[in-house]
Amino acid sequence: MGDGIPEKGWYVLTEHNGHEGETWNFYIAAEGNGRAVEALRAKIAGAEEAGLVEEGAYEIRHRRSLSRETILGLPNNTGYMDEHTVVEGVLDLGRVLAVDFADEDPLYKRGFLGLLRD
Repeated sequence: MGDGIPEKGWYVLTEHNGHEGETWNFYIAAEGNGRAVEALRAKIAGAEEAGLVEEGAYEIRHRRSLSRETILGLPNNTGYMDEHTVVEGVLDLGRVLAVDFADEDPLYKRGFLGLLRD
């Protein structure tokens, strides 16, 4: 791309649910998702800064060397929601840009899946 946005590997969106003591990791393919993931990262930072979401509740990092097979082999020990989930699809940049944390947390417990293209 030339703009510093990774096209290979995986983005890992981690939700740290402090009041339930659980952590969930969602693996989003970097290819085709870079701009939307960077926009989501900015939305999360803005919500933290405004006090709309607990600081550190979400983090996004890029993992270049992960393979799908490695992710699928990770243990899932939480019970009702898997700790590690491969996300199928591409995030819709327009939906990401429309994310608003003012009334409720739109990412909470897989809520971000609503940001995928139809």
